[in-house]
Amino acid sequence: VLTQRSGSTDKPPCSRSEAVVQTDTWRVNACSRPLVNGRQEAWLVGTGSNLHIWAMTPRRTPAMADSGSGVPADPVVDGHDRSRAYARHAWSANTRRAYAAAWRRFETWCDGQGVAALPAVPSDVAAYLAVRADAGAKLNTLSLALAAIAFVHRGHGVVLDTRDPALAIPWKGIRTTVGRRRPIRRTVPALPEALKAMVAALDRGTPAGARDAALLLLGFAAALRRSELVALTAGDVCEQPEGLVVTVRAAKTDQTGQGAAVAVPRSADPAHCPVAAVRAWVMVARRHPDQPLFTRVFRNGRVAGDAALSGRAVALIVQRTARAAGLATPEAYAGHSLRAGLATAAARNGVSLDKLKAQTRHKSLGILLDYIRDADQWRDNAAEGLL
Repeated sequence: VLTQRSGSTDKPPCSRSEAVVQTDTWRVNACSRPLVNGRQEAWLVGTGSNLHIWAMTPRRTPAMADSGSGVPADPVVDGHDRSRAYARHAWSANTRRAYAAAWRRFETWCDGQGVAALPAVPSDVAAYLAVRADAGAKLNTLSLALAAIAFVHRGHGVVLDTRDPALAIPWKGIRTTVGRRRPIRRTVPALPEALKAMVAALDRGTPAGARDAALLLLGFAAALRRSELVALTAGDVCEQPEGLVVTVRAAKTDQTGQGAAVAVPRSADPAHCPVAAVRAWVMVARRHPDQPLFTRVFRNGRVAGDAALSGRAVALIVQRTARAAGLATPEAYAGHSLRAGLATAAARNGVSLDKLKAQTRHKSLGILLDYIRDADQWRDNAAEGLL
C-alpha cells in the first residue's frame, strides 16, 4: 500500500514512470496488470472519499518540450491528460463516493481475515456478503458492495468472476433470504387533496412559507425528484404565457447531463398554482438566475445566498408540512411523495402513458406502470360489492 500526498514525487510500486498527482491523498493497493497505452499507465485507486484514476506519464525526454507548467507540451500527452479529466466524470460524484466507502469496508474486512482484497477470491467475496447479510445489511447495500468490489477489480485490469459458483450460488441465496425479510415500505404519494392541505398549513406571508409552497407545488407539478429540486437555479425556471418551463439539468437517470425541459401549466386556483408560487418566492428571495432556486431561510427570515437546500431538507419539509396539515402517518411522507403524487393522480385521471412518461421522465416503463397499477387497484375491484 502506498500513500502519496500532493506535491510528492514518490513512485507507485511496479512503476517506472513519473506520477502526476492532483489530489490530496492517493492509495494504491496493487499493481496487477496496469492499463498501458504506450505512453501512459493507469490504475484505478481509492482516496479517502473517492475513486480516481492513478495516471502516470513517461519520463520526459529532450524531444518533449516542457511548457513551464510541469505538463509536457506533447499534444498526444496533453490529450491523455484531458482523457483522464473526462474519465473522472464517467460516474457521478455520489456513485464514486458510495463505491469508495463500500470498497474501504471490504478492504478492512479482508485485512481482519488475513485475505487479499485485490485480487479477491470469489469465495471470500461471498463470505463477506454473508457476514454483512447476517449483520442486517439491506439488499441494496449488499448489491452496492458487490458492484463496488467488481468495479475496483475491473479498474485494476483484474476480473472478478461474479458467475463463479463459489460466489453466484451464495449470492442468490442471500438475495432470496434478505429480500424476504425486508419490510415493504412505500412512500405515501402526496395526492392533490393532501398537497392542498399541506400548502394551506403554511404561512405564505413569511419567506420560509413562500419557499415551502413553491417547493411543494413545483415538485408535484413537474414530478421532480428531491435531488432535481435542490439542483435547480432560478435561471432554470422560465415563465411563459402558458406556464413554466423547468430545465432539469441534474437527474438520476441522466448521467450524461443532456437535460430535459418540463412544462408546468398554470392552475385555475391561484392558491395552488405552481407558477404563482414560484414567482412569489423568487421575488421574496431576490434570486438571481445563477443562484440556487431553493435555499435555506434562517429563523430571522433572512434568505441564504448561494447555499442550496439538501435533498434531506426537502424530505423534512414534506414531512413537517404533512404533520402540520394533520395528515395520517406524516412520517410515511418523503421527498419522493411529490413525484409519486403526480404520477399516481395523473394515472387515476386517465392520462396516457406517453404523456405521463414525458412529465416524469422515467426511463423504465416498468416503474411507471407501478403507479398506474396503484391507481387502478381500486377501480373495478373484483371484491367490490360482494360482501
